[in-house]
Amino acid sequence: RRTLTRALGYAAVKEDDKAQRAAAREAWAKLAREDDAAVDEMVPALDMQNVMEAGRAFEALQAAGGAGVVEALVTKITERWGKFARSHILIATQRSYIADYDVSGAVYDPVVKSYLTGVVLDTQVLEVIIETYIVEQLRALGADPDVIRMPKLWKDFIHKKRGE
Repeated sequence: RRTLTRALGYAAVKEDDKAQRAAAREAWAKLAREDDAAVDEMVPALDMQNVMEAGRAFEALQAAGGAGVVEALVTKITERWGKFARSHILIATQRSYIADYDVSGAVYDPVVKSYLTGVVLDTQVLEVIIETYIVEQLRALGADPDVIRMPKLWKDFIHKKRGE
């Protein structure tokens, strides 16, 4: 069964033919609903270099749905961004100039100083498709609005829901 799940997962992500890919995705999703290990094997595909294939992996996870997928995606978001999805970049030019001379007898020793000019771009991720999907699934599982607004509570809610 594990080999079948892996083969279907591979086809759901890598297959070029759209109809075959869709059929593989639906068959994989059916098996993944019964086996959380299949979900855990699909999650690393979200990091693929090929953006189209990473999107197909997310579509397969969406098709499977359920608490196992939500928990795996929350874990993935936490691994990728930590608590704060934030980044920055500095694009600058450093210029040096002779500010003064130190005179020591007949020798002129230049005093070199420098300054930076440029731009700092600071960004923060506001919304991610995966996060939107998680919120939809939490609502479907009956999560309280306070839980939905607090990503820190998502995993606890899923664990409680699975324990029922």
